[in-house]
Amino acid sequence: MIKAVLDVFIVVELFRITVAYVRHSAVVPTVLETALVVAAREVVVIEAGTKEPLVGLALAGILVAIGVTWWLLRSAGACGPHKEAESR
Repeated sequence: MIKAVLDVFIVVELFRITVAYVRHSAVVPTVLETALVVAAREVVVIEAGTKEPLVGLALAGILVAIGVTWWLLRSAGACGPHKEAESR
């Protein structure tokens, strides 16, 4: 059930990327949000014991990398909640 709900979120995020691209607004923040949703989905639906421990460590590394990228772009003013409204 939760896997299906998270799949819907991913489809919605992909739609948002398409809309942002067509409107020529900031696409990078939307892509990062989608990457976070996809990586978080993998963490949520991972089945204990069926994957090697390194898979969980790799997913954690991916989440940290995406989060740090988001933080750096936001602190540089390249993305954020008000950036999309400014570009309209």
